[in-house]
Amino acid sequence: MRVEKRSLPGRRAHDAVVICADYTSPGWSRIAGELARVQPPRADSAPGSASRVPARLSYLFWDTADSQKDVGRAGGYIARRLLQTADPEGLAWGVEHLTRHDWAHAAATRGMAPRVRALARNLAGGGESIVKSP
Repeated sequence: MRVEKRSLPGRRAHDAVVICADYTSPGWSRIAGELARVQPPRADSAPGSASRVPARLSYLFWDTADSQKDVGRAGGYIARRLLQTADPEGLAWGVEHLTRHDWAHAAATRGMAPRVRALARNLAGGGESIVKSP
């Protein structure tokens, strides 16, 4: 494993410590199977638990009415906006707090690029209909 300090994107770029697998290491074959079984920790909150888009993501919704930042009322809009901006921090938040229905609503939106629609369907749990890249 390698530990690296990187600058990560977000509202403002920030430094973070990132742990990476070193595939070129001679010991890689000994740990590859174990590493494949590693799973991220479970979130403390269930999807749909957030009531509003957090302030730290306000830069993604700068031109959005306040009522459209309410997850219960505008989850589909929020999912669509997160997909359109393709912001990693925003998508990570959305995966944790939006429902499958919200992502499905975003996937059904007209004008969505095929790859973005495929991501939305995947997040909605409909992976069988993913568009393959050319």
